[in-house]
Parts: sequence; C-alpha cells; structure tokens
Amino acid sequence: MLLPLVVLAIASSPIISAEEATCKHLTDGPKLEFADAIGAKHNVAAGGRLELACTVLAAPTASIVWLHDGKEVQMNEGPQDYLLSSSKRLGISMLESRLVRECASAEDAGTYTCVAMSPCAKGIQQSAVVRVQGKASSSCSSSSAAPYIALHTYSRMELPTVPVQLVCRSSNEFEGVHWERVADDDSTTPLSLADVGFLQLASGDLIIDPQALSAADGEEIVSVTMRCHVGDTYIDSSVIFMEDE
Repeated sequence: MLLPLVVLAIASSPIISAEEATCKHLTDGPKLEFADAIGAKHNVAAGGRLELACTVLAAPTASIVWLHDGKEVQMNEGPQDYLLSSSKRLGISMLESRLVRECASAEDAGTYTCVAMSPCAKGIQQSAVVRVQGKASSSCSSSSAAPYIALHTYSRMELPTVPVQLVCRSSNEFEGVHWERVADDDSTTPLSLADVGFLQLASGDLIIDPQALSAADGEEIVSVTMRCHVGDTYIDSSVIFMEDE
C-alpha cells in the first residue's frame, strides 16, 4: 500500500514551473516597464523609411510583439537564460525592439502597438499613430532593403556566478549575426578567437559564462562589452557583473 500513497502524495503536490522558480529567485523582484516612449504620433513621407523603437527594462526577461491596427506584424521572443540556472539572480536587462518599413506607403499608416510580456509580470503596451503623407514613386521598392537588428540587449546586470544571454536578432533570417568582444580601448576580437566562456545560439543570441571568462582571463570579470553585427550595422551590448548586497 506504500506505493499508491507515494503516488498520491506526488500527484497532489504543487508543481512549480521553471518560470515560477525564476520569479522567486530574483533578488530584487520582477520588473517590467518601458524605458522610453515610442511617441504618440509619427509622420513619414511616402517612399520614406518608417522606424519605430520600443525599449523595455525587465527582470528576468521580456518578449516584445508589434501590432499594426491590432494585427501581429513582428514577434521578438525574449532570452531564456533564466532556464540555464535555478540559483538566485538579478536578471535585469534593457532590451530594444525595432520595427522598420522601407518605402512606406498608405498601407503602412495606422496604429502601431508595442506589447511587452514577461513570465513574472503583467504585460504592458504603448501605441503610436503613423501617418504616411504623399505618394511614393513607382520605382520605390522595399525588396532590396538592407537587414537590420530587430531586437537586441542594450545592457544586462547579473551576479558573477550566473550565465547571461545577450540578444541580437536579424530582421532577415538569411543574414547571419556575428559577435566580437570589445576591449577598453575599443579594439575588437572576433568570437572565433575569444570563444572561451562564449556560446552562440542558432538564433544569433550569445551565452556568456562569467566563471569561465574569469578563469580564462586570470582575473575576476566585472564587465563585458560585446558587439553584434548584422550586415553593415552593429550595436554594442554591455554586461555588468555585480555582487548581491
């Protein structure tokens, strides 16, 4: 009779998901807020470039969705480094998602909404109204538009024992993401030559293990700056490792 009792006890016990465990391990608690406003109104000339940016401060992470007149037009899934370790963490990051429309036309006018979601906080959103003025020339085409960085990590704060995931997503699945490590003098080292403590994922994101970096560098790592390249564009992401006070 012991086995059925054990099975019953397990079945009746609450099951804690990885997300729930992560929320409990955040040393400063969950956070989800907009760092900047996208602006209430945007006017763009027909044939011009429409660019909207949405910056979110989150702990432990955020996924960002863009809606155009209520319809999803871009989905940026956030990092999932909170699944790498069950230990306590800061989990604080600032992410920026960009939505770009080359050769804007009347079809691009309307209300754009940035929706940010987190496993530990209630979703938030903000909207902007876009007006397209004039008429684009017949030669205007967005098919040859250069790829851009659709989602990236601006900054990340974490404990020195916790791996982090830096986000860098290309708007074009056929255009790869390349990383470099940036030194204090702004010189760079390709990831292929500085790969101890780094792991690039298929999505283009980068996992950084601070303990492996400290062992490789021979000293405790306090901060790391990485440069993400997509096509001819690049942006820097900084990580600060700090002790829990």
